[in-house]
Amino acid sequence: MKKLNFLIAFLFFLSQYAESNFYAPAINLIMCDSRENCYHEAAHKYDHLMGDISKTQEWQQAVEEYRSTAFYGYTDAKDVPFEKVDLVFFPGIGREKIPDFNPFNNSFGGWGNYTEFYATVSEYSNGDINNIPENLRKFYDMNEIGKIVKGLGY
Repeated sequence: MKKLNFLIAFLFFLSQYAESNFYAPAINLIMCDSRENCYHEAAHKYDHLMGDISKTQEWQQAVEEYRSTAFYGYTDAKDVPFEKVDLVFFPGIGREKIPDFNPFNNSFGGWGNYTEFYATVSEYSNGDINNIPENLRKFYDMNEIGKIVKGLGY
């Protein structure tokens, strides 16, 4: 009976987030509703499987290098792609975290940090390594991330 109650409570809990996108490493579960969101969540899984790349000093230094040079070559602000602006002013790095309370979010202080940056770069790439800033490419294996996405049906 306890197992049944737990299962019912767990399913109810998941149903509250059915429209959310998330990766829950404790139960190896990814929920996503689009190809782009699946690339985001698959990158979280890959990051976790590879020992938390996004928490390394090397990753954080590469992100800061990218952020400091992202606007080079643009003479008019309206020509800068949204993705570049978003990554330079990324929550938890270039500005305050976005208020959020998601039980699958490791940063209860809000959404945004180097880990979310890692996943968002993957999301923006849509599976193409050429869409990832050049100095960040060595941190991604898009073949492996793509296999995770394919396993999700996208």
